Amino acid sequence: MVGGAGLNISMFRFSARYVLGLSNISEIPEQDKWKNQALQFSVGVAF
Repeated sequence: MVGGAGLNISMFRFSARYVLGLSNISEIPEQDKWKNQALQFSVGVAF
């Protein structure tokens, strides 16, 4: 799953998103479930 937002102010661009994996990536059967997670930020300038 992915969720995020972007903001354009004049010529500047800002965005952020959160990524959550839905699959268990752990190969250890008696452990808690492990899932991929990421938080990403970006800043840009439009020409």
